[in-house]
Amino acid sequence: MGSVPKRTWVDNPIVKFLEEDARRLHHPHDDALVVSIRARDYNMHRVLVDNGSSANILYYPTFQQMGIGRERLVPTNTPFVGFGGTRVYPLGAVILPVTVGDYPQQITKDLTFLVVDCSSAYNAIPGRPTLNLWKVVTSTYHLMVKFPTKYGVEELGENQVTIGRNVQVYVDDMLVKSVRESDHLSDLRETFDTLRSYNVKLNSSKCVFGVTAGKFLGFMVSQRGIEVNPEKVKVIMELAPLKTGIEEVPIWSIHTDGSSNRHACGVDVVLHTSEGGKIECMIRLDFATTNNKAEYEALIAGLDLTIAAGAKSVVVYSDSQIVTSQVNGNYECKNERMKKYLEEAKGQTANLQIKLVQIPRKENQDADRLAKAASIEPMIVLDRVLSFVQLSSLIDTTNILGVSDERCWMTPIVAYLKNGELPDDKEAARKLKVKTARFILIKEILYKRGFSWPYLRCLASEEADYIMREVHEGICENHSGSRSLVHKLLRVGNHDESTNDEAMRLQLDLVDEVRTTTEQRLALYQNLMAKHCNCKVRHKDFQVGDLVLRRVTGATRDASQEKLGPNWDGPYRITSWNRKGTYYL
Repeated sequence: MGSVPKRTWVDNPIVKFLEEDARRLHHPHDDALVVSIRARDYNMHRVLVDNGSSANILYYPTFQQMGIGRERLVPTNTPFVGFGGTRVYPLGAVILPVTVGDYPQQITKDLTFLVVDCSSAYNAIPGRPTLNLWKVVTSTYHLMVKFPTKYGVEELGENQVTIGRNVQVYVDDMLVKSVRESDHLSDLRETFDTLRSYNVKLNSSKCVFGVTAGKFLGFMVSQRGIEVNPEKVKVIMELAPLKTGIEEVPIWSIHTDGSSNRHACGVDVVLHTSEGGKIECMIRLDFATTNNKAEYEALIAGLDLTIAAGAKSVVVYSDSQIVTSQVNGNYECKNERMKKYLEEAKGQTANLQIKLVQIPRKENQDADRLAKAASIEPMIVLDRVLSFVQLSSLIDTTNILGVSDERCWMTPIVAYLKNGELPDDKEAARKLKVKTARFILIKEILYKRGFSWPYLRCLASEEADYIMREVHEGICENHSGSRSLVHKLLRVGNHDESTNDEAMRLQLDLVDEVRTTTEQRLALYQNLMAKHCNCKVRHKDFQVGDLVLRRVTGATRDASQEKLGPNWDGPYRITSWNRKGTYYL
């Protein structure tokens, strides 16, 4: 056997590019910098050198061709972000030994590649960390990379495909062109040599040489020169005229998702306005449902919110194949309850220009994240996200209890929220404004902002009586004390033990009721004591117009008279009265 030639060790070799390195190329060019490497035991071609990549990328078809099992993939949650902001999540990471260069001027390192399942013209892309590790110097002008080794500078580069220098490609035609007529034969020879080197064959029946008359690339060639094809002119002339006066409608987009588990259900709607704004809304479904029904709830809620915002045209993105296919008419809906959802969804689209698109779950990450947050127990309320609790399905109109026209404790609150109506009495108006700050109207239903839940449904007396009976002795069978029963009412459907923090939030939900009950109890005590003290007093109420004396107090007493001044002054006439025992003079 022959011995391996000895090489001189080179310290700090100089990496440089010369004009001779570019003479093998046809200039000008805009070709990508593509090289070959050896990964594992495979010679890997079509490896793109990209200084803009922050990680080593290995495409999944190449991963499969290398015969590597998926069990070798290490899970990773780091996504790639493309030019358009799209996120691509890798299948996992794999470590491979990679060798670049020819012996002995070569480098071998173990590199970590992120395996990506998407289409690409390349097999792999080494990222900036690897290029920096190898001290690679790239030149797109020379279509070459160079890097220092122990035995000098090694270079990598592939031969340029010259077919693009003198070939112009149309939709379904390819033309060999020459700047000068004298060069045409040499250009044809160069093109065929290139095609032959890549084992590319042409259909001779479709090749045209030396056309003097007839059709060529859609044009008419004659002795007069190149003219437009009259058949194409006729087609253009017969085109219907464009309609004018069409108003461009701003397009909104919605991403919806639903999530259901054995503990709770939730949906999420992410609205992107036509101006580029983003609105996120998460809704807790406080009733049992399935995943497909939750997806419909998310779609209907999203359309409802979009209509309320005044949108006219919308594109809806959902990862549910069932919902998108049924609404688009590709699937037949047989389940009776699903038919109601379908009818409700189509009813919402009557006044909208809508397009419903199914997307992969990985492209619906924001909506999926919020839907899961709304469906866990306890519900996680995120910052700057609209949060609601939905007590019944959107298709169960019989179960939706709106604000009744009959007067109840909610009537003045609703009147103020809807129409700004206030009582004539200034003090009552002030109290109503303070009280109403904790309430909100959503689709004609009154809710109170809570602490244990984002919104608490307000009930009239009859509704509250029915629910308390059901919770206490009906379907929930909770025979407990009054305070425990109230907590049970606030958390109907949840039988888990509350933490201290949750118990504190429940107490805060009852602050207004506790305050009202305390005021009523205090007023009762005051009335009882006043009745006892006044049992021997002859009661008399003053009327408007009566003459009265006003008792002189420290603030109204004349300081110069000291103790000898009168204790009463007047008379004064009563002009109006505020409440019992208080008059305006």
